[in-house]
Amino acid sequence: MGLTAFRVSWRCGLRRMATAMDPVQRELMSETIALVDVDDRVLGSASKRECHERTAEHPGGRLHRAFSVFLFDTTGRLMLQQRAKSKITFPMMWTNTCCSHPWHTEAELDDAQRIGIKRAAVRKLGDELGIRSVDPNDLRFITRIEYQAFQGDGIWVEHEMDYILFCQVSAVKIDANPNEVAAWRWVTKQELHDLMGRRDSLGMVFTPWFDLIAQGQLGSWWDRLSDVISKEPNESKIHRLGVYDAPTGSK
Repeated sequence: MGLTAFRVSWRCGLRRMATAMDPVQRELMSETIALVDVDDRVLGSASKRECHERTAEHPGGRLHRAFSVFLFDTTGRLMLQQRAKSKITFPMMWTNTCCSHPWHTEAELDDAQRIGIKRAAVRKLGDELGIRSVDPNDLRFITRIEYQAFQGDGIWVEHEMDYILFCQVSAVKIDANPNEVAAWRWVTKQELHDLMGRRDSLGMVFTPWFDLIAQGQLGSWWDRLSDVISKEPNESKIHRLGVYDAPTGSK
């Protein structure tokens, strides 16, 4: 698509979006988050909307810091959530327990033992799922991934430096926010494998970041869950996963 055609398509999309956007989610798009370079150095800040909206200046979005929480119970089951219909990016898709962004604040950008990103994760576990019993020190940093994913409407894009965080809980009370979460469920490793293998017949669509993680190293991390929870891995590598290409039938 040429630049002129992109601008026309983008403006038409914005007009449609202005009438359809949920007011609560629109307000959340004004939150200020951290812009980073490819080595995860903080460059500055921008609103969530500025990071995720495709524009003529930034058709591929703006690389920003994010996190993905994987919450397990004591039997090793993983909690999945289905994003609410009101979500602006990737609505009604199934994903890991909680996904969001640290604010561009001193507390949530604190890199010491990655406590800042963990504080942000605890905040969003409360906001999205009503989980108040998790402490930042309960979370284990696994690794970082960089990926890019374009939404089918031509308006929104993800380009994230995503921190993968694991947590295991003995008991947890769920009080999901319907503006954030449409549904949730616990799955074993085999159940997730079966769901992803039957996604088309089941009508299940997974978020790009979760699909990339699940089709990549999630299984091996899951197998070592007890080791990961007992001692946080010493991981500095950034996994470059490139541009997400949805499986045939899921686009």
